[in-house]
This record gives sequence, structure tokens and C-alpha cells, in this order.
Amino acid sequence: MDPRNPSQPSDFTDAAELTGRRLDGVGRGFGEVVRVFHEVVGADLARMATPVKLRRDHKTGEQTLVVRCVSASWAQQIGFMELDLLDRLRSALPAFTATRIHARAGAPAPRPVAPPPPELTSLTPERAAYLTHLTETISDPELRARVLAAALAAERRRLTPPQP
Repeated sequence: MDPRNPSQPSDFTDAAELTGRRLDGVGRGFGEVVRVFHEVVGADLARMATPVKLRRDHKTGEQTLVVRCVSASWAQQIGFMELDLLDRLRSALPAFTATRIHARAGAPAPRPVAPPPPELTSLTPERAAYLTHLTETISDPELRARVLAAALAAERRRLTPPQP
């Protein structure tokens, strides 16, 4: 904060503080909701519904969890289960403050599937021996083994051509 004008950020204002203040809590904790949603609602319901966002009503300040469902019947089912689901989410996440769940029909966003990691380039025996030599001065054998493993992996990644 600028000490001369507390409502204006200074050049050194923490970005997270500024963002949190500007958004007034919207979006904070949504990642946690996504993380626990499958456990809280169960596998069957989690396959049919995906949390989309936390929305704050500007007049009342209340938060609503918006959930996208595969069909209108699943959106209706979530409506029937709303109070129970809110209680379960609050039990799993004490900071969760949403008071409603708004379920709407529409295919849940597909979960991104990470491509398989590229096949790493093999190191020449000479290069591996050189990296082993560099770690010989580390007296702790467990630490030495971990540093060597990290160095070997880093070198293999460095030598692997980038994927298109």
C-alpha cells in the first residue's frame, strides 16, 4: 500500500494481496473444491458433473458453486442433493462458503490428458562417469545418490530434443 493513499497499491504491493482484494474472494478456494469434488460427491456423480466456478452475488455477497452436468436430469438430481452436497463440501473444506449450488446442463469440460513424456536420450558412459565423479565429494551416501540421480535425469532431459 502507498502510505500516503492506502486505497492505492504501491510499487511493492504483493500481487496476491492485490488480486484477493480486487476479487473480494471470488475464485479463492475453487482449486480446492475441484481437488476434493470427486471424493466428496462420489465417483458416480463426479462422472456426471464438474465444478465450473465459484460465483459471488455482488448484492448479497453470497457465493454459488456452479456445476456443469451431462444432462438436465443430472442437474435436477444435484438440485435435490444441494443441501447434502453443500454440507459435505463444508466438512471437507472448512473455508468453503458457498450457500448454493447452481447445476446446469451441458457436457462437463473434458479433463485434459497429459501426453506421455518423451523418451529421454541416453547418456554416454563417459558423461555418466563424469557426473558420478562430480558427486563423489558428497560425504552422505543417500544425499550423493539423490544428487547423482537428479543430475543424470537433468542431463538426459537437456539432451532430449523438444517435442513439437
